[in-house]
Amino acid sequence: MNPSDWDEEYAPVCDVCNGESGGRYAGLACSSLGSVSFAYCGRCLEANAEPVGMLRAVREDAGYPQNLAAWVHDLTTWWDGAYISLAALPPLTPADGG
Repeated sequence: MNPSDWDEEYAPVCDVCNGESGGRYAGLACSSLGSVSFAYCGRCLEANAEPVGMLRAVREDAGYPQNLAAWVHDLTTWWDGAYISLAALPPLTPADGG
């Protein structure tokens, strides 16, 4: 079934922005950070955005910023109503489980 044929009520929700960016569901795509697929809307795909959990996992596990490839710094995520860079992503707090 073509994603444009889905009834909005039943369409999958973007794993990056949770539908908040206003983009239409585009489909599943593989994360650029690993072999896992997520649901994306068109706006998040265009913004080169990753789910916040993926960016945090890479930053926390790999070491930031010295151990990350240059292209990783260009990735964004949806946070508090806007796309933000990896550098702007707030650190984990105890309330977040960090």
